[in-house]
Amino acid sequence: MTRAPLTAHHTSQYTPGVGSGQLAVSRLILSLLEVRTAESSICPSQVARAIDADEWRGLMAAVRLAAIRLAAAGIIEIAQQGMTVEPDGRWRGPIRLRRGPVWESRD
Repeated sequence: MTRAPLTAHHTSQYTPGVGSGQLAVSRLILSLLEVRTAESSICPSQVARAIDADEWRGLMAAVRLAAIRLAAAGIIEIAQQGMTVEPDGRWRGPIRLRRGPVWESRD
């Protein structure tokens, strides 16, 4: 399934919460992972930069929150130093996002 990419014009919607902005961030995470090989991962900053290349740092909290929700559902995994971490958000530092155990059954 192909998901529509986001544009920078939607940037104001990306604040932490469960609204349409968070759903759009989640769709973008899935879309970026979908076009990569199953073993590949992405950096959350890639997601934020795809939304707004200039103001991406301000979007990182929204991207991490969307990643936590997707990881809690098992759709993606959050990895740190190559190891999967729990989606409870108790980790700090750089993370990577990759396909999770229920990736294929997400639709």
